[in-house]
Amino acid sequence: MWNTNKKIVICYAATDAAAYGAFLKEQYRQNKTDFELYDFMVSQPINTYWKEVCHDMIVDCDGLLVILTPGMLHAEDVQWKLAYAAALQKPMLGILTGPDGVSQLPDEMSGQPVIAWKWHDIVEFVAAIGAEKTEPVRKRA
Repeated sequence: MWNTNKKIVICYAATDAAAYGAFLKEQYRQNKTDFELYDFMVSQPINTYWKEVCHDMIVDCDGLLVILTPGMLHAEDVQWKLAYAAALQKPMLGILTGPDGVSQLPDEMSGQPVIAWKWHDIVEFVAAIGAEKTEPVRKRA
């Protein structure tokens, strides 16, 4: 069932790193999940080196986990990653951080699945990447 070589990039606003980025990485570490998780925080301001590293990560990845918060809608680094991933047609999973969610999704997330934060659903999304029939957990317009 698992392709142990799957590479997943996590995408979140720098302002959410301590709360949500760290929590996602801790869940990953505790659950000994069978895929690789990649993260590269933004350097201020976004520079050529950061873009080159992110470019390579996104080209090489199998999909992205996008932590959806109000702050990510205005984060330049998040918008850059999402635009590039969308251009490459990489599968993305939006992860809601609370019951209120976000007021709007970035345009690049249109048609991509969005879920409430449940580790099991995240793992199912990753497992489905590359499968013949990929069915999202839930779609949000």
